[in-house]
Amino acid sequence: MFVAIFSIILIIIDQFTKYLAATNLANENSVVLIDNFLRLYYIENRGAAFGILQGFRSLFAVITIIVLLALIIFLFKNYNKVPFIYLLSFSLLIGGTIGNFIDRVRLHYVVDFISMKFFGHDFAIFNFADVFIVMGTILISIGIILHDNKRWAMYKNNFTVDLSSEGLRLDKFLEKKLDINRSQIKKNIDLGNILLNKNIVKAGYCLKCGDKVEVSYEDDFRILPEKIEFDIIYEDAYLAVISKPQNLVVHPGAGNKKGTLVNGLLHQFDELSNPIDEDRPGIVHRLDKDTSGLMIIAKKDEAYYKLVDMFKNREIEKHYLAIAHGNIFNDFDVNAPIGRDPKNRIKMKVIENNSKSAYTSFKVLKNFNNFCLLDVHLHTGRTHQIRVHLSYVNHPVVGDELYGKTNKSKINKQLLHSYKLRFIHPITGENMDIVDKFPKRFEDFMKKFNEEIKIEGIWCNNCWSRCKRSICFIWI
Repeated sequence: MFVAIFSIILIIIDQFTKYLAATNLANENSVVLIDNFLRLYYIENRGAAFGILQGFRSLFAVITIIVLLALIIFLFKNYNKVPFIYLLSFSLLIGGTIGNFIDRVRLHYVVDFISMKFFGHDFAIFNFADVFIVMGTILISIGIILHDNKRWAMYKNNFTVDLSSEGLRLDKFLEKKLDINRSQIKKNIDLGNILLNKNIVKAGYCLKCGDKVEVSYEDDFRILPEKIEFDIIYEDAYLAVISKPQNLVVHPGAGNKKGTLVNGLLHQFDELSNPIDEDRPGIVHRLDKDTSGLMIIAKKDEAYYKLVDMFKNREIEKHYLAIAHGNIFNDFDVNAPIGRDPKNRIKMKVIENNSKSAYTSFKVLKNFNNFCLLDVHLHTGRTHQIRVHLSYVNHPVVGDELYGKTNKSKINKQLLHSYKLRFIHPITGENMDIVDKFPKRFEDFMKKFNEEIKIEGIWCNNCWSRCKRSICFIWI
């Protein structure tokens, strides 16, 4: 509404001043406002602004229509997201462009009447519409500088509803898929930016298996580099392996525009790849916010595509360390399907209906007090798989408030760490065996029980940075 009203006011000002100029200055009269600098002088301009490119009236008309349509469409789609400085600048551009367009259609020329001189030479003859256009362009430039930390980027994605999501509300389904909050999802549904089977539906629509959801909306933030602390375990020209700290979100999303691992990656690495999603540069796979440990980062596109296929085809061996409640004396496997908990949509659980196969191997490294340290081999990659499987066998991860139970030590973040990755380098073909050092928070927790037990096959904190042996001992 503001843009329309302000643009109309500008058009009226432009047309009225042109009428006054044509009425009072058409007979070669001129009015000097500032000697040797500014005067009013009537001229019929058949070219572009400031009198350039004479004789291209049809071309100017076509360009004007294209520019106007582009501005109007952009404003229609982004009006509520655009900062006020841009609304003001677009109003000036629309008002000025339409003002001159009216002249070209009605008179076949544009009335110019403001003449400026610099150092005794005529600089240009123009009108108020030209002034509005120049002011609008200047304000856009200022806006870009002031809002340098923002951008408009189109997010597009398609989703197919599977059995595990059948019955969910559309907005609830997308809340887990998109990096915007539920109110923003509803707004995009209402605007038609989110379609179900090519149709606009309500946010509360109950999904059916096989439904196709199309998402296309403007995102309005730029991911900026930030100094975020994390260890680089391995790096070459194609990829890197880093150790993500606990309590660190992997990539920006709703409520997490800053302070994520991606912000830190942009600060640390000159080159990162993600040709599929530019808002997640370098990210091939993820860890939960409160799960720490090793992650592979793609630096070049060729490595990215091959790594994605390797994860999909389960060609990357992933091992985690977990401290679980209770004592376990034998290694064991859990091969039980995981799906969304029908009673709590935030949680996953072992369930037969609407689920996917999930397979995890557990090796007992140590029992202490009423806890155990486990080496966990993740064969599949379901959401919360380790946490769900350990909870399923009544040995939940210590500190896991979603699937676990309270503990006397008041640990409120899961003791779960991705400590080993084995894979073939996607470019060089080299066998990669990357092992992280033992997490300090694990060590601090275990030291509370004052037991000295050696564990074979994991780096110790003391020798990890020096010897890097394939077999080592931890002394707790």
